[in-house]
Amino acid sequence: MDKRRLKGELTKKAILEATQEIISQEGLQSLSTRMIARKANISQSSIYHHFSGVDEILFASLEARARQHMELEHIRKFDNLHDYFCSLLDMTDLVMQKAQSSCGYFAIFEKAMRDETFRQRLVTMGQQLTTDLKKNIQTIYSTSLDSERLELFVFAFSMFREGYMNHLQLYQGDSPYENPARLARMVMQLFRNAIISLNATNS
Repeated sequence: MDKRRLKGELTKKAILEATQEIISQEGLQSLSTRMIARKANISQSSIYHHFSGVDEILFASLEARARQHMELEHIRKFDNLHDYFCSLLDMTDLVMQKAQSSCGYFAIFEKAMRDETFRQRLVTMGQQLTTDLKKNIQTIYSTSLDSERLELFVFAFSMFREGYMNHLQLYQGDSPYENPARLARMVMQLFRNAIISLNATNS
């Protein structure tokens, strides 16, 4: 890779990392090209060499974060399907804990409810990530879980994750359930047990 291209890749990476940091620490409402440039220690004009605007940066940031767990090289680190699914559950747990202390990720879904174009892009990105997840799992663990059960499990897991985050957003600390985060982790344990059971059935 030549120096110019390398510099461009490093600048793009700095932009995405700065975006994630701003959302986590200060909320989506603080996200602007000016703030990103300041956080990434670059000029505002440099941003427009890579992205058309804030929404484009936001989507690239969200997708980059999610794809870290979709790459085949990441999946190959696990010896079996059970361990990989558990890693996804642990990652979701961390997101949940972070969501409780930051309004940034909730604001993304609020924006989607107001902006139809933004919502459609978010939906498309989610659909693609789910497709990639199932494809990658089937590529490496094709004998561990049949496609019908894999489809069902991925769907159930997605519904649980989205439902829990929506619950936190709706009640904002006033949940009718005592310690919903603890209950969510108990549900995750049920998922783990289900994976073990499915693996045993298919072995």
